[in-house]
Amino acid sequence: MNTIHKIRKGAGYLPGYGEHPGTPFLIVMIIMGMILGLDRGIFASIIGGTIMLLALGPIWCMGCIGRANDYERNQEKLSSNVGVE
Repeated sequence: MNTIHKIRKGAGYLPGYGEHPGTPFLIVMIIMGMILGLDRGIFASIIGGTIMLLALGPIWCMGCIGRANDYERNQEKLSSNVGVE
């Protein structure tokens, strides 16, 4: 459950980090896979998009987890430095 929470957190907007930079790339690649399968029918188009998602989705998820971990680490550092002069 913690992994899913980190993926959701890292996929969205994080203050100081912005949006996940790989999201537009992932969406474009899924659409390209769907377009490539479109000449063989709608089912092949869905399969093409699914193959792209299965190939690139885990890499995108690892990026989400890394972003969430970095953000949490920075928040811990900031909170531990509050009041320190």
